[in-house]
Amino acid sequence: MLRIFTLSMLLTFVGKPLVWGQGTIIDNGASTNKWILHNPEDNRKTLFLAPWHPGTQFWDFGAQTQFQSNGNVLFSGKVSIGTSANTPASAQLDIYGNFRTTTGRFSSIYSSNTDGMYPNTYTNIIGDSQLSIGANWAAGMSDLTLINSNIGDITNGGFSFWQMTGASSKKMLAYLKADGKVGFGGIIPTRELEVRGTNPILRLGNSTPVNTQINTVIGGIEFPTSGENVFMAKINANVGAFSDQPYLTFHTGAASAEQVRITQEGNVGIGTGNPAAKLHISEGGFRHGGYGEINVDAPGIIGGRLKILDNGSVGIGNVSPPAKLSVNGEIYSKGHMFLYAFEGESQSGTAYVQARDFSGNSTLNLRLRTQQNGQIVEAMQLSSSGDVGIGVTTPLARLHVDGSFRQSSLGEFNIDAPFVFGGRLKVLENGNVGIGTTDPGAYKLAVEGKIGAREVEVKTGTWADFVFQPDYRLRPLTEVADYIADHHHLPEIPSEAEVKANGIGLGEMNTKLLQKIEELTLYSIEQQRALLAQGDELKQLKNELNQLRQQVSK
Repeated sequence: MLRIFTLSMLLTFVGKPLVWGQGTIIDNGASTNKWILHNPEDNRKTLFLAPWHPGTQFWDFGAQTQFQSNGNVLFSGKVSIGTSANTPASAQLDIYGNFRTTTGRFSSIYSSNTDGMYPNTYTNIIGDSQLSIGANWAAGMSDLTLINSNIGDITNGGFSFWQMTGASSKKMLAYLKADGKVGFGGIIPTRELEVRGTNPILRLGNSTPVNTQINTVIGGIEFPTSGENVFMAKINANVGAFSDQPYLTFHTGAASAEQVRITQEGNVGIGTGNPAAKLHISEGGFRHGGYGEINVDAPGIIGGRLKILDNGSVGIGNVSPPAKLSVNGEIYSKGHMFLYAFEGESQSGTAYVQARDFSGNSTLNLRLRTQQNGQIVEAMQLSSSGDVGIGVTTPLARLHVDGSFRQSSLGEFNIDAPFVFGGRLKVLENGNVGIGTTDPGAYKLAVEGKIGAREVEVKTGTWADFVFQPDYRLRPLTEVADYIADHHHLPEIPSEAEVKANGIGLGEMNTKLLQKIEELTLYSIEQQRALLAQGDELKQLKNELNQLRQQVSK
């Protein structure tokens, strides 16, 4: 039976004055089941509903329900909504049915979870709250999803999302930290987005079917700088002229210019939108920094085509280059090959071309070949002993030339004698040649020593035939005799002193000697004529003498 008491009856019942307003007692006759509706006189404009507490023998206002004049209702205990069964609520709020909010905020549902069944790490403290969502509460809660509000500093606070895997087991699905970092896969994120799991995949989809789009961007990631629409870098997924031609592009700069493209064939283009190879770099350089080799593999051989070691050694066809450049095979090149000094670039020193390997026991020659009319010509051979052959592959001397030899007009040509530069042969720029002398002087050929020859041909501009000209004056022998007596040498012939001082010209001397011989011939002819005339006269005298003898004898 329900009984209702007035204030005066209430005073009689409890034997104590009740202050702060009026109240109504609701009693069904049981000593443990009575309530009071209380309206205090403190301007709070709140109606309190509180139970009777048998232990204290007074109203338990700590377990009361408050109805405020602004429409708010405050419950100090657990509340069940949507059920007529006399089943105590197991949480602060049990809702049987749908739950909907239209305005305002939705906050703490379960606080201070320390029963071990709910997530209580990363790290929950008094005041943390939890939202449990699921339908199978009574069957072990294995299908519940839990959302924890983890109170902490800017580094560790945030929301964590859990999935119950049993009555007292669970796994964390995601964590949204207070500093904005998000983690999936049971981790506390240390980056803005972090995903862990067994072969995790992040997938970005397009709500519009890709097969209906061509030559367009279907997704991407953008990295803004100072504004929402100002991008320092972005990555786009695109489709080409056909829906089965996807490709990736990488953009940088305020204009979001495309820098890199990866095609569906796996070709990578840097500076080009149409890469024709696995790596296609257009209008730019390539740099590899730090440590590690660079390898261009041959089938089944790492670095079989090209290998660049950490120390800068390059191998082409050689996986273990012993020098800065090691080529296993022929080199085909257009242009020039320049060598600077071993001592360093822009320094004086020596540049080397070597025929060498690293076996330590081989003998190597160096050969230069040329091509003439499509045929290989053995142009030059440098033997291991240092002999040089030009036009010959087996040189037998320091310089062995098979063919002509020519030196340009500038510079001298010298064949040295021991410790004498040009001591065996010297050819000056003016063409003068010295044999055995380093100073041929004004002579075209100067020989210090004897000359042996089977025949010497001398060409001169003049000859002594002028002696036989009619107008040639032949000196009388008496004049010649007087000249010899005065000068002690023939006319037109240099004296001994002149020959010692100036030498003689072979052609000139032969001409002068021939002149004298021809003069002697003319003298002989004159003498012959005189002798013939004398003979005729003698014959005539003999005839006259005979005639006289005959006359005397008569």
